[in-house]
Amino acid sequence: MKLLTFITRQVPITILTLLLVFVSLNGQIHNLALAFLSSSTQTILGSLGIITELKSAAASLGSSHLPLLGGAAGNLTTDLNKAFDYVSFAGLLVVIQTLILKLFSASVWFKLLPLVFLAGSFVTRLRSFCVKMVLVLLLVNPGLSLFVYGTSVISAKMHFDLGGTLHEHLMQTRTDFQQKEQARKQAEDARNQQQLEQAEAKGKDHISLLRKVEDAVSDAGAAAALEVEKAAGISFDVLKASGAKLTSIVLNLLAVIIIIFLVLPFAYVYLLSLFVKRLFYKEITIAAATKPAPEATPASTNETNEKQHP
Repeated sequence: MKLLTFITRQVPITILTLLLVFVSLNGQIHNLALAFLSSSTQTILGSLGIITELKSAAASLGSSHLPLLGGAAGNLTTDLNKAFDYVSFAGLLVVIQTLILKLFSASVWFKLLPLVFLAGSFVTRLRSFCVKMVLVLLLVNPGLSLFVYGTSVISAKMHFDLGGTLHEHLMQTRTDFQQKEQARKQAEDARNQQQLEQAEAKGKDHISLLRKVEDAVSDAGAAAALEVEKAAGISFDVLKASGAKLTSIVLNLLAVIIIIFLVLPFAYVYLLSLFVKRLFYKEITIAAATKPAPEATPASTNETNEKQHP
């Protein structure tokens, strides 16, 4: 009867341990989890790089002193800075989870450690403690890899956006801006060429400061300058329109990242801590119950005797 009870208790934990240790050593789930985190990290880092380019472009247009732009460049730069900060925070959460996953999966010995405690569970006096240690170790590895892989599957099934929309939006913005900037530079080159031709017509081989002033007040020079300013304004409008949509996209991304890479991991760790406390609660209770009571001091003994014999 005792043998049957022992087999009934030992077989399930043995099968579970061997199966999960095999999953851990195989590494396929771990690699899929890392691929999910790596893909999210690369997408976010790519978006940060494009935001940096757009910040430089907005600052360059803002410093051009074109009247049509006014002080709007400062507002756009502020929006881009906020977007950069939010996306950086999102990227930090993903990187932290990646480091934790790699940390607990780097050592082969850590993966084999549950087998050591599994062997100890065959000793009757050690069985309770060893089984609990096996469960705790398995929840860490491959538990973390299974958790991350599970979140990747849920994200794919629920179509959570982990930065793809943001990256596509920024790529399109950069392409549009580059096209408008090319048109602006062509208009600026045409203006410079016009000034050069007018200068050469008067027998000069360069554009003097006086000639620039004259062109600024002349009809032809003013018209050319206005075309350049309008072209710059169009380039800036591309960034401004992108910035208005960018804030919404970034906030949606941040909300998803916080849920996937902050709330859910904390929930997993919290449940793990509750599980561990539950497992070892009996041992803690027994240890507290067997703790020796403090010895009575002579003063307390005299007080007790006085109360009993007034």
